[in-house]
Amino acid sequence: MMKRIKILLVAGILFSLLTGCEDWLDVNASSQLDRNDLFKSENGYGEALTGVYAKMCDKSLYGRELTFDIVDILAGYYNIQMYSHINWYEYSYADPTNSFAVSYCAGYIENFWNNIYAQIANINSLLETIDGNKGVFSDDNYNLIKGEALGLRAYLHFDLLRLFA
Repeated sequence: MMKRIKILLVAGILFSLLTGCEDWLDVNASSQLDRNDLFKSENGYGEALTGVYAKMCDKSLYGRELTFDIVDILAGYYNIQMYSHINWYEYSYADPTNSFAVSYCAGYIENFWNNIYAQIANINSLLETIDGNKGVFSDDNYNLIKGEALGLRAYLHFDLLRLFA
């Protein structure tokens, strides 16, 4: 009988501990912020804009691919055939019937296409909330951050137009 009471008592304590807190499994990653938490302060808007710039410096975007690597291959600036390696000729993208070159470049194209649109979506998220939070900004920082976000979004759209028009 005493053993049964102890088991029921332990079960009752465990039940109350496990059901007492509904959100005990909800954990946010330290590298991610909720949009509502991020855009509560002027610093949050600045951090969001800095995050877009940081991602643009990544090698999948302007850190390499959109500056000198895959864009030059797509434009046909490289005459790869003059190298002695037996497979270099296969990277000539100028010939659209070259299936190896097209498939080689397709992954890069999809990657920077998705990354640019992800940054446009981040900027759109910032712009959706900034007008309703004018009160969190000091001096003329509202106009500065909103203008920079609008200009950066336009730049990214025009760069997509340059690449795919």
